[in-house]
Amino acid sequence: TIKPERLHSVRSERRPDSFYASLDNCRNEIATAEKMMRNYNITWADSTSRSIEELSAIILQKIKKPNVERRSEPRPA
Repeated sequence: TIKPERLHSVRSERRPDSFYASLDNCRNEIATAEKMMRNYNITWADSTSRSIEELSAIILQKIKKPNVERRSEPRPA
């Protein structure tokens, strides 16, 4: 997710003085999204002050499965 103030800032650049960009709307949308992710046990990362590269690294760390067998040879037919 993202902090509401940052989302408001980004949206205000795109659509100034709109409901879409309002801080109250941004807060509500983020709260709704976080509630949904908690309800469905979805992990998320705060993107407020992270680069796309940092977010990619976080996502890759979270999806690594420790007990997955990795083979360098093809499986026998």
